[in-house]
Amino acid sequence: RVSRGPVSRSLHTIEAIDGLDEALDYCFLSPVFPSLSKTGYVPAWSREELCKRLSTGRTTALYALGGIGADNFQEALDLGFDGVVLHGVLWQSDDPLRVLSLMTKVAL
Repeated sequence: RVSRGPVSRSLHTIEAIDGLDEALDYCFLSPVFPSLSKTGYVPAWSREELCKRLSTGRTTALYALGGIGADNFQEALDLGFDGVVLHGVLWQSDDPLRVLSLMTKVAL
């Protein structure tokens, strides 16, 4: 018998938050902030709309993806996300380990 491992899904609309399947272990929502690696890839919702959707009860962990850096890491958590995904901030850095260390300090 093979273990299934974690089951996840990527969301690109805030309306999809309302219909999350309880069988999912976690989901990503993107882009939460203007993307650091994809020019012109920006959220299609307002901060107020996002806060409203995130304030409803859900059983699936939801992680912020897109445009996450040291300047908005805490903002993503304050919006109601369960965590963040670091992507462009690491890829575009000359020293991704230093950036990861900085982000870890911000998280604590």
